[in-house]
Amino acid sequence: CEQHHLTTLESTAEHVDLPLILEWGQKSKQLDYIWCCELTAIPQIDIAERAIEMLSDCPDAGLLMPLEKHSDGKIRAGYALLMRDGLLHTHLAGQSADHPYYGYRRTILAASSQLVLLKQAALSQIDIDAVRAYRTPMYQVTELIWQLKTQSYQAVYEAAFCYEQEAPYPAFTDSDYNQDSEYFYHRFQSQLPTHTSPFLPLGYQLNPEQQPSVLVIDATLPMFDEDSGSLRLYTLLKIWANLGYRITFIPDNLDSQFKYRHALEALGIEVFHGQYNMRDAMASRQFDFAFICRVDMGHRYIPYLRLLSPKTVIFYDTVDIHYIREQRQAEIENDPKRAENAQATKRKELSNCLLADSVITVTDDDAKHLQEELPQLVYSVIPNIHQRHPLPETPYAQREGLVFIGNYNHQPNEDGMYYFVETVLPKIQARLPDIRLYLIGSNMKEKMKALANDSVKVIGWVDQVEPEFAQRRVFVSYLRYGAGMKGKLGQALSLGLPVVTTQIGAEGMGLEEGETALIADEPEAFAEAVCRLYSDSSLWEKLSHQGRDYIEQHYGENAVRDKLRDLLAHYH
Repeated sequence: CEQHHLTTLESTAEHVDLPLILEWGQKSKQLDYIWCCELTAIPQIDIAERAIEMLSDCPDAGLLMPLEKHSDGKIRAGYALLMRDGLLHTHLAGQSADHPYYGYRRTILAASSQLVLLKQAALSQIDIDAVRAYRTPMYQVTELIWQLKTQSYQAVYEAAFCYEQEAPYPAFTDSDYNQDSEYFYHRFQSQLPTHTSPFLPLGYQLNPEQQPSVLVIDATLPMFDEDSGSLRLYTLLKIWANLGYRITFIPDNLDSQFKYRHALEALGIEVFHGQYNMRDAMASRQFDFAFICRVDMGHRYIPYLRLLSPKTVIFYDTVDIHYIREQRQAEIENDPKRAENAQATKRKELSNCLLADSVITVTDDDAKHLQEELPQLVYSVIPNIHQRHPLPETPYAQREGLVFIGNYNHQPNEDGMYYFVETVLPKIQARLPDIRLYLIGSNMKEKMKALANDSVKVIGWVDQVEPEFAQRRVFVSYLRYGAGMKGKLGQALSLGLPVVTTQIGAEGMGLEEGETALIADEPEAFAEAVCRLYSDSSLWEKLSHQGRDYIEQHYGENAVRDKLRDLLAHYH
């Protein structure tokens, strides 16, 4: 409280006295929020940050509901389920607090914890006497939730908003509980959900609104700030959740990194991780849809899903055509062993296409590669997704240097930059001696860092890409092999940073030479294009504006939302 300069109301009550707090809150109009605490409840160290995040993400929230857990990791209190007869089902109590069932953010209609955070502006019309009429804590707070609901305020729960609490839950008798349930039923009978009863199976309890359900599997959690494939998937999941689907995500490596896991849970997505795997996710339910990403994940999980959940509609998301990328690399490196591996990948990838109900590619070019082998293949294109950004404020004259960004674990990126520095950059420097190249990105190896000199500045990973791009004049991407849509190009174009790339780099994006980008393959031609763009302010302005507009029109969230909605409409 001292750290955040909070006003406090002290009470001699052993537990939260919710009616007293509501009375005080209604009078304290100078406050924005009222936070109900107990001395025996130890808040998680970042609880204030979690509350601020939830309030920012959920502007209609009038009440934030925490998870209370004991030191042994078992749940003490949190949200509850409300049955059609007014009974509260406090099914969380005694369960493992780290279970994916209870981790993700959601809007709730009932609760058992009183350690809530309240929006003061939402309290003016609360009937405190109605709250006081209940004898049990869970019905007092549930009454408050429903009164807020009549004012169009939401109650939002999230497990990352958490306390550790050793004190036992406040005692009450069966008589108290029964009287409270009858009173609550009397007050809200006409508004209670009609499809819930105490005898519903676990699958219904996990999805009480009976939203269409989606199982998504990828190799890892989407590390949206490290590679374009992850950013595409993360944004696609956000769109899918906003369309009203209940999503479960499983990273094959069961990664539990809080940053990336919480980003999904904050969207209302259930994430299986740590000790919880595919078997746990499938234990009590089946899914309407499955979205399986990448060749190895498809090869591993599509047959498994076909066996366990035969009615599930399976989408196989290629991300890129892996065997095409491997074939191209084998040709450039003249590597027979890599060519042999590419054929094995090809067999897996084509098998996935045949087993899935629908194939998703990132570009039409990718789909055409598959149709060369499977002429009857029906596919849908869901491309990389790029946010709309304001027009760049830094003008041409105030920018300098070339820039590239990428995940350097991805071999085409590493190969492209080695070749560019060795072969193309000297040709550019022959015409522009003072020009510098800036290398940005994740997983940069020592060999890449060793390229650093007066002309090559190795920056590595950055938290914010936009300020770095705003300083640079031209984005260069000399890719010699690869497949799929290159997210790094879309990212640069969306920020108004003009691009010079190869045919492989531009593949599948529909970029037009001289209108939305400059495209060249041969080192001499590539160097000439970079110098021309770097030195011609009129060409720079043209490509900056037209490239940005093109990305927004074809690869913005609205365009992709329409594509996803059309795809799903075929299966409803």
